[in-house]
Amino acid sequence: MEHGARGASSSSASATVSNISPSLLTASPSSPIGITDAVESTAERTVESTAENTAESTVESTAESTAAPGEPSEPDPAEAEEVGNGEVIEVDLHRTFPKHQSISSEQGQQVLRRILRAYSLYHPQVGYCQGMNFVAGLFLSVLGQQREQEEQVFWLLASMIGERCTRHRYAGMFMPGMPLAAQSLHCGSQLLKKHLPRLHSHFESEGLQPAMYLTKWLVPCFSVSFGFEFALRVFDVFLLEGWKVVYRVALALLKLSEPQLLDRPLEDMMDYLQVDLPALTATPKFRDEVFVQAFRFRIKSAQLRRWEAGCTTITRWPSDFYVRKGQSGGAS
Repeated sequence: MEHGARGASSSSASATVSNISPSLLTASPSSPIGITDAVESTAERTVESTAENTAESTVESTAESTAAPGEPSEPDPAEAEEVGNGEVIEVDLHRTFPKHQSISSEQGQQVLRRILRAYSLYHPQVGYCQGMNFVAGLFLSVLGQQREQEEQVFWLLASMIGERCTRHRYAGMFMPGMPLAAQSLHCGSQLLKKHLPRLHSHFESEGLQPAMYLTKWLVPCFSVSFGFEFALRVFDVFLLEGWKVVYRVALALLKLSEPQLLDRPLEDMMDYLQVDLPALTATPKFRDEVFVQAFRFRIKSAQLRRWEAGCTTITRWPSDFYVRKGQSGGAS
């Protein structure tokens, strides 16, 4: 697996995902239990908490059920949401790195299904949101698919999306409203304006909005539109350094593409950003150029925090991306 950039400073050099994994796993229970056990434990707690309210509602629920014999009972919202999660997960399984032999295999699909279904039950406030499949797929590709590794991937996913993970704050990408997604788009747009002003002006004159191309870059750490090798390399450094590297890579891609983009109209630019540019990252030489360029951009954390705090824009998401639970559409 490739790491970092040639000539990058030691503070920017990447560590492998497998080396970073233990630090993320510290947020999991001290005695990790299996995925099935985790789901069952969650279900038991849910039953216990629900039982406290059962006595109060027994008379009302009995009256409702006997008032209209033969008529279908009201659907359970929790069960309906679980079914919705399951349906979206099934749609997303074959979309998760379809060219990766291990993940796209029958065993890989089964393991990925169990992890995603388990997480949707483990954290019902978030459930399943499209994009989690790529994060779990990246972990699976490194750790493996045996039961022990399967449990590690589950806890890595749970820890990374957990609210305690302040370095990545990935919970903000998947919770209702997706606040971190809107903030990342705002920061990406501001960084483009600061570091590549000519390209930013050209995008604005052609009506190319940040959400039209940055959404599939920043939110899933380049794992949706770009090749597996490139996505894994970005994700590797992201686990070590956080969001700065994601912004740096986005700026590097645009910097290297600036000569091709400045003389193109909107539709041609979209074709380049969605098709031609991801294809270029399939070559090792171009990937190296991207990371060498990426670490030349100086990004200050204090500035990012100010931009995030000032983000009040309500983002209109592309109709085919990150549709919430149980709805049609999904990440390609």
